[in-house]
Amino acid sequence: MRKILVIDTGIAHALTRLLTAEGHEIVTATDEESGLTLAAEGNPDLVILTIRTPVEEGLSIAKRLQERAPAVPVLFVSANKEPQLREAAMALGAVGFVEKPYDPAELLPAVTQALAESALRKLQPAGHGVKTGVGNSPKSGSAAATRPSKIAGKKILLVEDDRKIAMALGVRLRHAGVEVLVAYDAPAGLATALKERPDLVLLDIGLPGGSGLKLIEQLHSMGRGLTPVIFVTASRRPGLREEAMALGASGFLEKPFEAEELIAAIEHALGMNG
Repeated sequence: MRKILVIDTGIAHALTRLLTAEGHEIVTATDEESGLTLAAEGNPDLVILTIRTPVEEGLSIAKRLQERAPAVPVLFVSANKEPQLREAAMALGAVGFVEKPYDPAELLPAVTQALAESALRKLQPAGHGVKTGVGNSPKSGSAAATRPSKIAGKKILLVEDDRKIAMALGVRLRHAGVEVLVAYDAPAGLATALKERPDLVLLDIGLPGGSGLKLIEQLHSMGRGLTPVIFVTASRRPGLREEAMALGASGFLEKPFEAEELIAAIEHALGMNG
């Protein structure tokens, strides 16, 4: 269950019903100070903030949220049609912007992607983050500009049993133009690798149904030894990196890591770092 803080006086009740039905825990605040306190102390996964008139008031809250709770993503919801409002909100680090009256079919995907961004931020070292806009419709936030991706069009298999981390990494890779395949255990990872023939495998080590180290051995024995494999793990076991590299891994990343570090490791493994 993910915790969402809604800072608003007008639509909090409707949002609470909608998002509770989706299985989220909803906390509401009807004024700036209580909202800021709940954001800083309540550890929400996402803040939904309404920008009302005057616009400066809503943007002021967003600035203070960035200072008090920089790791918490903010999704804006607003009925204001001021031309530069969306750009101003995204410049403050918002992960999305949805205009009222909103359609649940539009809002819910924006919330889902924002929560994935929240999980991704928790992978980052303190003081770092990845800005991503969410939503594909004209009313939703546009993606933040990133450098051109060399790995666009590649097919990458992600074998990760933590679904929140898998979702977060999937969002980041799709923003880079990658086709992402996901498996949540070792047997499914092996089967998908053999069937789909990905360009690269991102592989956790501790997996249900087997070890990531064993999986790379199986890939070698089944003729897929040339597929680059990058291990992504939270384990700090001494000698683990050396063991993985001895098995032919192309890279080894310890969680938490920066998104740009992941992209660079993928580019290097695919021979694109030049």
